[in-house]
Amino acid sequence: MGVQFLHLPRVFVSMPLLQLTDRQLKGIIREVVANARQRQEFYLWRATPLDPVQKDAMRLFFPSQVLDDVRVLELKSERVPNPAFQKRAKEGGFKLMLDSPIWRKLPIPG
Repeated sequence: MGVQFLHLPRVFVSMPLLQLTDRQLKGIIREVVANARQRQEFYLWRATPLDPVQKDAMRLFFPSQVLDDVRVLELKSERVPNPAFQKRAKEGGFKLMLDSPIWRKLPIPG
């Protein structure tokens, strides 16, 4: 198995700032954190540490202590769905929300 990297293009977009109340912002933060924790609970227990070949390929870019903590999970017959809040965020005016083809390749926080 070779190491695969996801290359996302840099996107610079000028857009108006959304006016959020403190309550709205705190609610968004809570929802994003809850989603990250839910994904961690669902996927992390199945993930495995990097093997020695993967670590060697990444050693120039990351310290050993980071590589020792990294876990990898290859999904073969399932897909990571968009987070539940994504549709509401788009409807609320948020731009540049990642859709599922990109989400599928992003790491799960751990």
